[in-house]
Order: sequence, then structure tokens, then C-alpha cells
Amino acid sequence: MKVKEIIDKFREDLAMHYSAEELEQIIFLVFESEMNFKRTDLVLEADRKLHIHESLRFNEMLGLLIQHTPIQYVLGHAWFDGMKFKVNKDVLIPRQETEELVQWIETSIDKDSSIAFGKCLDIGTGSGCIAISLKKRLPHLAVLALDISESALKVAGENAKHLGKTISLFQADILKWEKFSPDSSLAKAEEFEIIVSNPPYVLQEEKKRMESRVTDFEPHSALFVPDSDPLLFYKKIASYAVRSLKPEGYLYFEINEAKGSDMIQLLSEMGFVQVEIKNDMQNKPRMIRGRKP
Repeated sequence: MKVKEIIDKFREDLAMHYSAEELEQIIFLVFESEMNFKRTDLVLEADRKLHIHESLRFNEMLGLLIQHTPIQYVLGHAWFDGMKFKVNKDVLIPRQETEELVQWIETSIDKDSSIAFGKCLDIGTGSGCIAISLKKRLPHLAVLALDISESALKVAGENAKHLGKTISLFQADILKWEKFSPDSSLAKAEEFEIIVSNPPYVLQEEKKRMESRVTDFEPHSALFVPDSDPLLFYKKIASYAVRSLKPEGYLYFEINEAKGSDMIQLLSEMGFVQVEIKNDMQNKPRMIRGRKP
């Protein structure tokens, strides 16, 4: 089978599942991943005959895509902040809005300040994309990351090792932070200069409007919160931050775009100052920060 024949098969079999633009991007990504192709190679190498193992692999990937498996899970990686992160069904796929959160943290911090040389805690680290990217951007920062999922922490650890960034990983349930062991570094008061989290914030009632590529494959524990308590994780994390941030320390969140005003009220009522919402590139309110007095 030749390259052009595989490309034609992808186009034919996936035309009902993806827009034309998405489909061409997927074709490029699979050939880039499997054969290190550039976009021009899709044309220049069109008559190249594939080895049997290459044909089998492309057909395997095509089968997964027909089942709506996200392309990042098919490839086994996703790009975030210029780095290639391993991803699987144990972790959320890193997204551009989260990359903007990392960028905001970096630009907010004076790199010669004590904050840049202090400690940061990433709560619900998943693939480790926030923690590792912050370590890249602020190399003097000591970065700790926690997650409730042992499987997610394994992925984060592999990413940190592969990308050459030293972070500390902990398994813990932030909803039960009051029960953290007294000898745990996570239990110490006024420990961190920065706490950041992209916690579950999608309401159950929003699930029906989401693509099956998200709801059928990405871990629900990292996505959804009960409709009856949409700020569940924010309240718990902010409560923990009141205790664990040093004075003048920052708390950063990625948020549900519909909950901006509620989040401003929550952080203000909990005593945070300089509370600020930031819009993402689509001009949606997706990030918030507050400072502990």
C-alpha cells in the first residue's frame, strides 16, 4: 500500500466524523508521528510504498479514529507549551486555555522576586503539564504536584523524566486536605508562594452538549462536578490555600467561563485580595487569581 492510498482511505472513512480542516490536520499528525513527515512530504512521498507494519499501524489508528478516540490518545502524546507530553485515558488532554494560564503565571511573576525562587503547588496535575511547564518557565521555582489518581501521577512522572524537569509528586485527595498527614510537606502552613489548579468544573448538565470524543474517553473524575455544587473543588482548594499560601502568595485557577462572577465572590469572601479575571484568546473568562494578604 502506498502513502497516497492510506491518505485516501483516511479521507473516505473519516469524512463523516470530522470537518475537512480537522481531517487534513489529523492526516498530517499521524504521518508526522509515525513517519516524521513534514506537510510537503504528504505530496512528495505520495507514491512511497509502505512496509506491512506501517500499513497495519495506520489501519489501527484509523480504526480508533472511527470510534471517535481523540487523536492525542491515538498518537499517545499531546503538545503543550512547546513540549511533547505523553497522554493516555488516565489523564486529560492538555488544552490551549491551560497553556494560557501557565503563561499568565509567568508574566505575573517578577523573576528576581522571592516568589520565583519559592514553592509552587499544582493541584490535580494530571499529565503534569502545568507543573512541568512552570518549571521550564521559572526554573528556580520548586514545583510540587498532587493528584488523587495513582495512574495520572505515573504519567506525570514519566513526562517530567522525559522532559528533564524535576518536580515532586504526591498522591492526595484535595477534598480531604484536612486529613493530610502532619509530617507531609503538603500539611505545612504558609508553605507555598503559588498554588495553581485546573480542577473539575464541567457541570453534569453540560455533558449532553459535549462531543463524544471528550465524554467517552477523557477521565470523568477530572472533568465533572455535581450540578448541585459547581464550585466544590474551588471552595476546598481556596480553603486550603488560605492556610498553605505564604502572605502575599498567589492562587491561580482555570475556571468554567459561566462562573466568573461566582468565583470573584468566592475568593473575595475567603479573604483574597487583588482578585482578577483574565480572558482567554477567545475572549472568554477562563482564568482567575487572587492574592493572600
